[in-house]
Amino acid sequence: MTLRDKDFDEYELLSYKGYLVSLRSWAYFNVVRLFGEAVYIDDNFESYSPQTNFKKYNRTTMIDTLINQLKKYAKDQEEYINTWRINKHALLAEMYIETDQYDSAWFYAKGAIDLYGRSSDYYKIDDQFSEENWKNIFIGASDNQYEVLSAVPFSMEDNQYNLLVEYFNYVYYIKPSTIITGLFEEQKPTGDVWRGLGVSYDTLNDKNTTMISKYLLEIGYFYSSDIIITRASDLHLIMAEALNRMGETNTVLMILNRGFKNTGGEKPKGYTGWITSNIGIRGRVALQQIPEPEGDENTIMLALEDYIIQERAMEMAFEGKRWFDLVRIARRRNDPAYLANKVAAKFTDNAKADAIRTKLMNPANWYLPKDF
Repeated sequence: MTLRDKDFDEYELLSYKGYLVSLRSWAYFNVVRLFGEAVYIDDNFESYSPQTNFKKYNRTTMIDTLINQLKKYAKDQEEYINTWRINKHALLAEMYIETDQYDSAWFYAKGAIDLYGRSSDYYKIDDQFSEENWKNIFIGASDNQYEVLSAVPFSMEDNQYNLLVEYFNYVYYIKPSTIITGLFEEQKPTGDVWRGLGVSYDTLNDKNTTMISKYLLEIGYFYSSDIIITRASDLHLIMAEALNRMGETNTVLMILNRGFKNTGGEKPKGYTGWITSNIGIRGRVALQQIPEPEGDENTIMLALEDYIIQERAMEMAFEGKRWFDLVRIARRRNDPAYLANKVAAKFTDNAKADAIRTKLMNPANWYLPKDF
């Protein structure tokens, strides 16, 4: 490239390598979370033979490898604000929280949100998408550079179909559980009206059948809904999860509730650019504040962690995050029942629920079957 393009210098080369490594890392990260292990190819894949002895990395080894590779290309903020690349810093935050490295998860999540102190305009939970505007996050998501960090665009006009629309809305392969719809409905003061019924999910003509509607918000653009990979709320809640394990209870409550702008008293240090705009995850959709739990330090921490995971269930419903959240917390707490009970609760048939619970009490069954 340097011989053919005089403007392609070492800095450009480093940038392109960073984008490619981040895409590769994102793919491997998801494969190993789904299967528990993955075949790892550490060089150019020039030839293949059935006798080739590929390396197999388990979840821990793979994620550590990916972190070490990606960190070399994440020395500073992203070069450009856009949604069509994997954001390196956001991905590092997600990998660090997956491996319970809380300081690093917080550092990279906060860095991705405020561009390492260089901007208060992007990725804040402000009033731009508050209340009835919350659904606008998903309308033209790949062009929404104030909430969305990475997205996959689809366009029916260009014969690029998002098949999730068919699965969710036309053949109903995947439907909302009564657990999530009930969670939306029970929020105070009047239910989660800005994220729940009519936005994330809806009812059909008989009113007894629910469907996922988050991918139908672009009226008139069927099969054109974008798939969001990472957005601001995701990172704010990852940061809250890390801070909670670091003992920063007050800051966690600010992120979850009314944000930094509307909270009286002393503001946490290091969040200067957040004070004037951030109104909190629940503040943005006008929900009642989560109270500070009572009890000893460990009791408070676990209760807040439950709140964070519950908030993620509503904020990012049907965006592909829930399973990974449940696995992560069950692993962290060494408590398979945490995951098994939540999944089993979706089934109204008691025999089916018991069978699911029993199966998921074995962590080996948390991963997809594989033949490699």
